[in-house]
Amino acid sequence: MDDKLSNLLIYNSREDILQLILENITHNQSPETIKIGVLDNSLMKYQEYTVFSDEAMREQMNKNLALIAWFSRVIEMRQNEFNSNGISKYSELKDEQLNQYPKLVLIINDVITEFKFAKEYYWAEFRECISNICINGLKYGIQVIATANCDIHEIQDNEIKDWFELIDEADYRKRLASF
Repeated sequence: MDDKLSNLLIYNSREDILQLILENITHNQSPETIKIGVLDNSLMKYQEYTVFSDEAMREQMNKNLALIAWFSRVIEMRQNEFNSNGISKYSELKDEQLNQYPKLVLIINDVITEFKFAKEYYWAEFRECISNICINGLKYGIQVIATANCDIHEIQDNEIKDWFELIDEADYRKRLASF
C-alpha cells in the first residue's frame, strides 16, 4: 500500500458512491491482490419506521462484529508475520509477496448510521476493533473507506474525525480523475 494512503471518510456522498469506490479499488487489481469487506446497515437509517426483531438486530450485530473482528485479527497476524520476516510495513513487501498478503479494504457505508447502531448495541467491541483497524491497519495493508451522506459540519463524532481523512465526494472524484 502506498505510504501516502489514508483512511478516508467521504462526506456529502450520494447513492452511487459505493459503486465508484468499488470500481476504483478493483481497477487494475486481481482478486488475489485485493479483498474487500463492506459494513452496510442502510436499512438501519429507517429504524424508526421499521420493526426489527431482537433476533434480526442481534444477527446484524453479529455479522458486523465478525467482519471487523476478522480485519482486526488479520492486523495481529500480519504484525507477527511481518516482524518475523523483518518487514516493518506493507509497502516493503516484494511483488511476489503481495498474493500472500492482499490489500484489504473495509468499506463502511453511511458511517454515521453505523456508529449510531454500534453505540446503541455493541459499542465496546466495535470501538476496540474499529480503532485498531483505523490506527494500525494501513501499516499492514488495510485501508478503511467510509461514506457519510451529510455535510462535514454534521459529523459530530470526534473519533470519526481522528481516524479518517475527511474528503468531500466532489474532491474524491477529482482525486480519482487525477490518477
